[in-house]
Amino acid sequence: MAEEEIIQDGPEEPAPKKAKRAGGRSNLIPALVVAAGLVGGGALVGKQVHGSASAQAAAPAVTQPGDPVDCKAWDAREAPKAGAVVKLDPISINLEDDRSGGQHYAKVGIALQLADSVDAKKFTDENQAYRALDVVNSVIANRSVEEFGTPQARQAIKTKITDQVRPLYDCGVLEVLFTDFVMQ
Repeated sequence: MAEEEIIQDGPEEPAPKKAKRAGGRSNLIPALVVAAGLVGGGALVGKQVHGSASAQAAAPAVTQPGDPVDCKAWDAREAPKAGAVVKLDPISINLEDDRSGGQHYAKVGIALQLADSVDAKKFTDENQAYRALDVVNSVIANRSVEEFGTPQARQAIKTKITDQVRPLYDCGVLEVLFTDFVMQ
């Protein structure tokens, strides 16, 4: 981080010395009380977002925004159970033009297999699922029709989408399922 520079007008004066408190007490105890309050407030917010205290405890810890979440390690540690499935409306995605100049597109519908710790009603009410459609669009867009030619190729694409979607939801989405997959 960049250091801030403080510019003062006028001559520099030495800072007055602070008087010590009686008994040499520090500000450690008030700081600990404030920190405990912040932690307690964070737990309350987590409970409201995830629906329960157990869901908050089961979610993987993300230390900083943007840090990668290792869902495979979380799966091995927590063994999440499948919960509700949220089906999304299909989207149309432009594919790469073929060599003869023909234009192609894919109609892709997905469903999200949620962990049982995720409140499906809250998930859908807050329109959280649409971030997954953005990932689907970015992974599939501008690929050639030939890249989807075999079931193994479609499975590989689905796995790639799932691997990118799961961390967006703190591993609360267990799998991305194709409900529609049509190319033209």
